[in-house]
Amino acid sequence: MKKRLLAFVLTLCMALTLLPGAALAAEAAYGERTLAGADLWLYRQLKEKITQVAGGGLDSSVFDLNAAGQGITCSGSSIQGVDVNKVVLLLLEDCPYELYWYDKGKGFEISCSYSNLDLKVTTLRVRMYVSQDYAVLSADGKQYYYFQPDPQKTGAAAAIARNALQVVAQYSALSDYEKLAAYRNYICGQVRYHQAAADNDGYPYGDPWQLIYVFDNDPGTNVVCEGYAKAFKYLCDLSSFNNQVECYTVSGVNGGDHMWNLVRINGRSYIADVTNCDENTSGMYGGLFLAGASDSTEDGFTIEIPRFELGGGRYAPARRERYTYRNEMKGLFGADVLKLAPADFTQAMSFTDVAAEEYYVAPIDWAMERTIVLGYDDGRFGVGDACSQAHILTFLWRSQNKPEPAIANPYAALDTDEYYAKAAVWAYEKGLIADRDFDFNAVCTRRDVVTYLWKLAGSPGTGAGSGFADVPAELADAVNWAAAKGITQGVGGGLFGTNDPCTREQIVTFLYRAYK
Repeated sequence: MKKRLLAFVLTLCMALTLLPGAALAAEAAYGERTLAGADLWLYRQLKEKITQVAGGGLDSSVFDLNAAGQGITCSGSSIQGVDVNKVVLLLLEDCPYELYWYDKGKGFEISCSYSNLDLKVTTLRVRMYVSQDYAVLSADGKQYYYFQPDPQKTGAAAAIARNALQVVAQYSALSDYEKLAAYRNYICGQVRYHQAAADNDGYPYGDPWQLIYVFDNDPGTNVVCEGYAKAFKYLCDLSSFNNQVECYTVSGVNGGDHMWNLVRINGRSYIADVTNCDENTSGMYGGLFLAGASDSTEDGFTIEIPRFELGGGRYAPARRERYTYRNEMKGLFGADVLKLAPADFTQAMSFTDVAAEEYYVAPIDWAMERTIVLGYDDGRFGVGDACSQAHILTFLWRSQNKPEPAIANPYAALDTDEYYAKAAVWAYEKGLIADRDFDFNAVCTRRDVVTYLWKLAGSPGTGAGSGFADVPAELADAVNWAAAKGITQGVGGGLFGTNDPCTREQIVTFLYRAYK
């Protein structure tokens, strides 16, 4: 069977504002999930090649791919049966590290060999332009070769990118929320916005648009929004999370051309605009990180940033930020990814057993912000778990800023090395406990919590009955005080739940309502 070389070259240049994406050891999630047939074949073939280039293993970005059996055909001046543009878009999305060397401003070229009998493509050639930062230079250094990556340069960049693994390891023990916030803070601590590259249309596309400068530990190298977004996605892609967490890079308009991240957590999307969380930006005091938007659609959304008090009569004013997606984003992702959750993602919601709609989300956020309570190592908060006396006394002590006890250990058998030792001595000093043989392992009840809070408030009296059928007379003042303060309204059915065990989320809610 005769074959002949297709006598044309399709030049398909990608616009400078399109996406980036995945990671050194991370799964190419979105492309693997959404592509099929010849598109998925091409995606995997190219991902293997671009990964080799990124690691310094190839000195050419011209890839000849055996396309026999893929059902790709050539007709006239076009190739049918594979959507090369979409494949490259998804590689940009899923490979924020592997394509640091690629000049997407110039794009790629595609050609093929095919059978003159049935027009079936047998070899697909993809030529991807190399940015001048990573290309082989001419002898005089005045020119660079478009399709010749320099293995010395790419090898050095690959070594720099491995610094990201150290960042991930450093924060691996944190909760999902803390981990994401740590990545944001790390990036903003490493770079500043490269205004010259952003302002100068003639600035050659290269490292300021990539993640390498974020991880090179050089304070003199900076990036534009694309570099911030790629670095954040890369760290997310390398990470393990307790919840289902996916990170995307998206592009559109926010005052001007812009790229930011969407973080999808348990099926809900939130904006993470790391660029505008840096110094002297609209989101430096919050509002643009893991934020939701009530007006969000697949076209865009508006973030309302509240006024932030700086102290001394100074404040950062409230402002509104409008984000609009580019049309390519709608075709690539659709409303399922692009539409934000109606409310922000909070620290409490990073626990696998805390749902966004629960009444105790705000109390847990409040308590964690003040380090009154922490979660478990397995990623749970412990919703439904009964608290011991040691737990409640520790929470109360922390809520009072961990005061040093002014008395000696009064207990007969308290081990002063226990985590709750200072809290226990403080509780005795404050009159919360009078028993020197107190059982700190006993379950804490609703009676206990309300009594402790009431005593810390000075034991105010009301002289009236509680109105709850299960509240004895000696507890009435404490329950009346708690009800009047909005700390509790009972458990329903005319009952307070006097002897019911108090769970972790209930105790945190009592503290929140008492001290917020």
